[in-house]
Amino acid sequence: MYLPISNAVYLDFFQYKIARIAIESNQLNLLVFDANGEEIVQWID
Repeated sequence: MYLPISNAVYLDFFQYKIARIAIESNQLNLLVFDANGEEIVQWID
């Protein structure tokens, strides 16, 4: 299962070390999308 987040949120919040630790420790998969262009930017396993 993937957690969808906008590119803006990813570029802001998920660049902090604590956010990266939370992603890794909880084994979250991210789907980063461009809300304006309505397209998927990145899949992160």
